[in-house]
Amino acid sequence: MTTSTRFAVAVHILTSIALQKGKPVPSDMIASSVNTHSTVIRRILSMLNSSGLTTAQLGKGGGALLSTSPDNITLLDIYKSMENDLIFATHRVPPNNDCIVGRNILPILTPVMDEAQLALEQQLGNTLLSEIVSGVTERGESHGGVLIDL
Repeated sequence: MTTSTRFAVAVHILTSIALQKGKPVPSDMIASSVNTHSTVIRRILSMLNSSGLTTAQLGKGGGALLSTSPDNITLLDIYKSMENDLIFATHRVPPNNDCIVGRNILPILTPVMDEAQLALEQQLGNTLLSEIVSGVTERGESHGGVLIDL
């Protein structure tokens, strides 16, 4: 099984855009920060645009912009724009009902997984993009970091 990096990359993208304070950011510049191909960035920007978190300014000097303030975007908004599935899935094929484990595992395990999903969503819903932006800025300043000139 593979895990998705879309959420983490989307937070990276939105943080990079937010730090530019209204200046459009081209996908190739964001790709440099993420250290990936600009095609990956454009695909994720398309998803963010579809969910209303970003807009695009076309033409010379164009690029991605936040559609609202980082104070109005939660990590849950970003997560839901990137991930369609729950963090946990159950069996692809129903377990064997003739087995004591197969017959009883889902009624026991499902509520635990549901609670974990709820906890994740609550944490993400309580965290604003602006908090991530502030954390990156503070950590960058205290650790001598430099923002790549976007």
